[in-house]
Amino acid sequence: MLEFESQKLGFTTPLDIAMDEPSTANLEMDSQAEDMTGVDALRLAIGKEKASFALYAELMALAKDPELRKTFFELAQEEMRHMLMFEKEYENISPQR
Repeated sequence: MLEFESQKLGFTTPLDIAMDEPSTANLEMDSQAEDMTGVDALRLAIGKEKASFALYAELMALAKDPELRKTFFELAQEEMRHMLMFEKEYENISPQR
């Protein structure tokens, strides 16, 4: 899960990180992220949150177990909240069209 969340932010995570390590020193930005503006980063974040929402929504629809469906529903909701937060910030900082 840590690897997935950090990849959404444009970081790469070595697979040998112990889960109890609180430091982000092991995370490094990929070359694409290094050249991004704030607006570019928000566009990327919005797209990744949208993709995550779609994944959890699809998994929710496929899940047979009610508890698992509930978990995927909650995860989808969380991704939607993230997406809306990023969209609001994008509207605040992007040049007016």
